[in-house]
Amino acid sequence: MIIKVSLIGITAVILSVLLKDLNGIYAVLISLAASILIGLFAMDRLKVIVDYINTVESMLADEKEYLRIILKMTGISYIARFAVAVCNEGGQANVGMSIEFAAKLIILSQSLPLFISLIKSIECFLVI
Repeated sequence: MIIKVSLIGITAVILSVLLKDLNGIYAVLISLAASILIGLFAMDRLKVIVDYINTVESMLADEKEYLRIILKMTGISYIARFAVAVCNEGGQANVGMSIEFAAKLIILSQSLPLFISLIKSIECFLVI
């Protein structure tokens, strides 16, 4: 699978470089299409990941919410990284930086319940 993904990526880069001089929008569209296609190939592995997540979730008794928070933060990170790459490819690095900044703030706000829980757990150990 990684060979297919790599070949798609390399082909897209070569086509983008060749077409960039003719019309820059075609280069951006090829990069975007290749990214989506590669993402679809990666979705094939999603079932394996979901199965593992379900296994971990069944092992957690009361802390299932923490797993959801971690998964949300991971999803935000991947989506933001993809959006930033598209913006940078399109020559809009400032927009990409704004997306990255917003994603960091969102991840930070999502992580606060985990941080508070960690502090409470440490506090319990220190009281003893």
